Amino acid sequence: MSQSWILAAEAVTGVALYLYGVEKSFFALGLLHAEPLKQRLGALPDHDPRGWLAGILTGLLLWCNRVIQERLSELAAIDLLACRQTLLMLLASLIGTALPAIPLAAIPPGIAVAPLVAGLLLLYAISESRWRLHGHLLLGLGLLFLGMATLADTLPRLPGVAATLDIPWLALPLAALIASLLGSATAVVGLMLPLAGMEGLSGSTAVLMILAANLGAALPLATLLKESSAQLDRLLLAQLVFVIPGLLLVAPWPERIAAGLAWLPFSEGWRLVVFHIAFNLLIALIGLLPLRPLVQLAHKLLPDPFGTEVESLEFTERYWPRYLDEDLLPTPPLALAMARRETGLIAALIEEMLALVPEALFQGDANTIVKLRKMDDRVDEIHRAVTRYLAGIGGSRLSAHVADELMAAMTVSNELESIGDVIENNFAHLAEASLDERVALSEESRVALEGYHQLVITAFRQAADAFLSADPALARAVMAQKESVSALDAQARQEQMRALRSGEKDFVAYSLFMDLYENYKRIYYHAKRIAKVVAGV
Repeated sequence: MSQSWILAAEAVTGVALYLYGVEKSFFALGLLHAEPLKQRLGALPDHDPRGWLAGILTGLLLWCNRVIQERLSELAAIDLLACRQTLLMLLASLIGTALPAIPLAAIPPGIAVAPLVAGLLLLYAISESRWRLHGHLLLGLGLLFLGMATLADTLPRLPGVAATLDIPWLALPLAALIASLLGSATAVVGLMLPLAGMEGLSGSTAVLMILAANLGAALPLATLLKESSAQLDRLLLAQLVFVIPGLLLVAPWPERIAAGLAWLPFSEGWRLVVFHIAFNLLIALIGLLPLRPLVQLAHKLLPDPFGTEVESLEFTERYWPRYLDEDLLPTPPLALAMARRETGLIAALIEEMLALVPEALFQGDANTIVKLRKMDDRVDEIHRAVTRYLAGIGGSRLSAHVADELMAAMTVSNELESIGDVIENNFAHLAEASLDERVALSEESRVALEGYHQLVITAFRQAADAFLSADPALARAVMAQKESVSALDAQARQEQMRALRSGEKDFVAYSLFMDLYENYKRIYYHAKRIAKVVAGV
């Protein structure tokens, strides 16, 4: 075999090692940082400086545009981040994903043996899963630097390679394709470092390759080829909108940019890194200017198919699930137990809301009405998280028993959310209307409503406890209260009708009382449905 073929084989091996190392590093970084970052971002306030810094940190820790887009779209899908927040963080993450090019240029490729050895030791000497992920990361970084060292040794001895890459119609699509498949322009910059300064590859072509890589990273083929959500499609469109103005400003002047970079007191590789970071900073600054109009445009072009997403949210103490562990989804019984515990948070919130209803109704406290509405927003957030988690459990093959438990958990979660809606939409509205119109209930009506209130809240508490403890006997006790509820309802209706006919009560007060009574009865029937699910009726 000729020397040229041997060198070509070594170059291909170096590229393969580098690309595999990049992919392995991205995989490990995603498992190590993606979920913790998602939790922190889900609790992030609607505050631009913090969102900007969080986006930079996300890009720095994950490196990969594709992973960042997927995580941000997941947060948007469950309304933990609104469109404006996701776009802000996406812009900032462009800076963060460019910064890892610095260690690629600063660390000598010959150091590859150190992370390789350390990674192998962690993989085969420690069984704890998180340490093994660090082992995968170090092994990926070692392979990455080993590939760069192989290329740095081989390419200068391989004739014509730089001149071949200096052909724009070949080099630019290749750079865009690699960046698109890997979901990272920085990975292409690292691959170009062994080529930097080689005779035959002009500075202008290198500049254009970096621009092509940034365009390719904005359109990750791996994401586009699979089914994606409206939120993810919106992020892909937004990143493309961010990148294109930067390309239009910079792409016409590659020779001038290359000449300007030549004045920097750095090596050729460092000049490419500086240009890559500067270009991403330019994109981020350009994107900040039309951010609000871009949010509106994104919602018009790619609307949320369920019509529930909002453009901006008030982020004060945002909720993040406590018990919903994604790692347990492949084990349905354990995942269902976690979903049951999370559903208990909904029940606790609703019980607290029910306890506040008399204060809102009889004391006319506007602050309590506002509090009830905020608490129902939290109920809705937990309900969305539980529903999404339960849908993930349903994605695997389930036994008949587990499938029944899954449907029961979904039904109970929906019933609890419906009770929250009754309190917010009906009780809070009636309390607000009576406050505005100065409608007061008689002492007799208050006593009747308070008695009904105690009956309903007791039934609800028992139904929730029956579900959380899987107690059919307690559930049957809730169902047995139907006769008491019906008798109390009939007695109250007769007394109110008598008071109306005798003139003791006007029609407005009568209507308010009956509306309140009807809504209490609705809550009881939602509680009874929960009990029927537990009792298996």
